[in-house]
This record gives sequence, structure tokens and C-alpha cells, in this order.
Amino acid sequence: MGKHLDFVAGSGQHIPYVKQGVFRMLVLTSAEKRDPDFPNIPTMKEIGCPEPPTVDYLVVGPKGMPQAVSKKLGDTLKAASETPEFQRVLTNFNLPYVYKDRAQIEKRLPEAIAWFKSTIKKMGGRESP
Repeated sequence: MGKHLDFVAGSGQHIPYVKQGVFRMLVLTSAEKRDPDFPNIPTMKEIGCPEPPTVDYLVVGPKGMPQAVSKKLGDTLKAASETPEFQRVLTNFNLPYVYKDRAQIEKRLPEAIAWFKSTIKKMGGRESP
């Protein structure tokens, strides 16, 4: 790949390169348990990172979006995520996926933000002004 990368934290796009031997996977950053396709790769929790949150992909809209529009968008995205084509992409890139509705995301997001803030602070990082 041109030897331009020393490190990549991917969301699946790297899997074909791992399978080809171009990249070496070091750790599963968003998995709660080892991946059966990569049984020798540890999870973040296994290497000492306490309770890492899973990575979520979010679709957001403007503040004040009408509830009917938000519901229609959510229903459409859920239906699209259940299609065989979408499932095939997930499989090809070894991407774990669980659909979460608006209420689930609204509950989970503050927890994830708090975890990242705390972990970054413990590692010596600081919040930007």
C-alpha cells in the first residue's frame, strides 16, 4: 500500500488487507468478545482497557426535526439494514452490526462520551477548549 501507513484503526475496510497479509491486526477495538474469524486477536478489554464502548455509526438530522420525519427516516434505515445486500457488505468487511433506534442511541451516547473523556484523561490527554 505504498508504505504510507504505520497504523490504522478501521471499521472493516482493512479486513481485505488483513486477509491478504498486507496489514496485521493487533486488537479488536469495538468487540465485546473475540471474533471467530480472527480467534487469535484480543479484544480491548483483554489487553486491559476497561469496558470499552462499541462503535456506533449515527445518522443525525437537524434539531427540531419533526417526529414523523425522524420516524420515517429510522424505519427506512432499519429496513435497508435488513436487506441481503447490506448484510453481504457487513459480512464482506467483517463488520458487527446491531440496529439501534433513536431511544437506544439517546440512552447510549452520553455513556460512550463519558467513557471516552475518562479514558483519554487517564491516558494523559485533555479536553480541547
